[in-house]
Amino acid sequence: MSFSYYSYLILLPETTDITIEAYKNALEEFYADDEREIIILLENGQITLSINMWEMYITYSDEPHVVLESEELAAEYANGSAHQGAIATSATRFETHAMDDPDMEFFNDSLYVQEVAEGLGEVYIFDPQGDGFANL
Repeated sequence: MSFSYYSYLILLPETTDITIEAYKNALEEFYADDEREIIILLENGQITLSINMWEMYITYSDEPHVVLESEELAAEYANGSAHQGAIATSATRFETHAMDDPDMEFFNDSLYVQEVAEGLGEVYIFDPQGDGFANL
């Protein structure tokens, strides 16, 4: 797998009904008092979070391959976990990636994006670069 900055899969179990609109609204609320130049747009099923001209992208995916990949991730990275079944049946997810950030100036923002998702309901965050779930 090639490297992409702040690439995460935020799996939504069947019991979680988070819309991309709700995610955008929660991000707007989170960043409301931030003093940096923040722009949050939702266009064509993708949230673009712009912070001082740096951008992070969040897309919603419910393609047929999502549940197949969820099954594989559950078997390999959550085997024996109490959450394995919920992960394996996750047929929807948010996918994130961002512009280059070699100085890690926006690393905390990548974590905030995850925290906002967790605040909306039960989610499982898979980090392909770290080879595991960030919140298990």
